[in-house]
Amino acid sequence: MDARTPRLFFTAATVYFACIGFATLIASVATWHFGQVFPALALAYTAMNLLLSTGFYLREKWLLPLLALNCAGYTCVYAAAWALGSDVSVLRFALSTILAGGTLGLVYYYRDLLVEQPYSLYTGAVFLGLWILTFTYTATGVL
Repeated sequence: MDARTPRLFFTAATVYFACIGFATLIASVATWHFGQVFPALALAYTAMNLLLSTGFYLREKWLLPLLALNCAGYTCVYAAAWALGSDVSVLRFALSTILAGGTLGLVYYYRDLLVEQPYSLYTGAVFLGLWILTFTYTATGVL
């Protein structure tokens, strides 16, 4: 394997999650500006994507367990929703599972490169708190 491959993966993940975070932030601001509705869930997703971008940029250790939790959680929710007959597309279920599992697999593959940063415990705790809030809201909405 080329020595640039891990650097390319972490850089691509950083740019990907930063772009999604900023796009969600712009959509949240537009929602608030035009509709006068405070989009709390969208802002939570914005913060999560920007925290993931920071985590990939710094290669923080909290990425592996929290991405594993995310992959398992959303796979279980989508599988339960599909089994209970909710209006969930099988294509959406498959794509989200493949993307989450692929990201988790690559982070697991490069787990030796993950490092402990001075404030990574706090960053991981904030991400976990936001994930729990958004996951419960999404799970109760889907199920």
